[in-house]
Amino acid sequence: MSAGSTPTKYREPPGDGTFNETQVYSCAAGFRQCAMCDKEVHGEHSLCCGQCRAVIYCSSLCQKQHWNDTHKSMCGLYKAMMEREEELAIKVFMFPCSADQPCKWLESLSIHQKGMWRRKCSCYSHCPFGLLPVKGGLQELWGRLDEFEYPHDSPFHNDYVSSPFLLSGWSEYYNLRSLPFTSPVADILSHPLTVYHILTTLNINSKNLILKGKEVIVHYLGPEGELDWMPAFAEVGHL
Repeated sequence: MSAGSTPTKYREPPGDGTFNETQVYSCAAGFRQCAMCDKEVHGEHSLCCGQCRAVIYCSSLCQKQHWNDTHKSMCGLYKAMMEREEELAIKVFMFPCSADQPCKWLESLSIHQKGMWRRKCSCYSHCPFGLLPVKGGLQELWGRLDEFEYPHDSPFHNDYVSSPFLLSGWSEYYNLRSLPFTSPVADILSHPLTVYHILTTLNINSKNLILKGKEVIVHYLGPEGELDWMPAFAEVGHL
């Protein structure tokens, strides 16, 4: 989370596993969505979990409900991730990175309301997941980016690296696909390539199956925008 995306108010969840109202702290803010109801919230009107500082809410009611439903069990993990924010920061890209105002960010890259990018803001929230109208080919799906700016639906060609690829990070992937670091495709590809990272790095059983060229079945629970990103998920099959 960047400094510009930090909400204005922090509310500390109690240590005993129940939720109550506590002190509020001020900070600079951006524009994001409530973790409970998905309502778009301006920073000056948002609340943030004061313990992990990773999720925001539109109201104390949403924060209390989210705490009781799921956040109570995940808060510690989120806190650990946020403590590694600087370490995990991706600094190789040459395009602006911003989650605070998705429409403006997409507009700055000329991909707003185009192709698969339509799921990166709320402009097409009226359209059910998996049912975005599709016109044209792969270039249209990638928002009419130039042909050299997105991965084509084809196997990797690299005489020096054997398949499957055990990727170390975005720099290696972009170099393998000969993509410029000005290309924003990582924003969508982070979803399928996170799955690939889990299969090849965090799960020894699936990694061994992949190395032997055997089939691995993935059960993806609760897909939403991913249903409209299936062309991007095809990249996993090429790695």
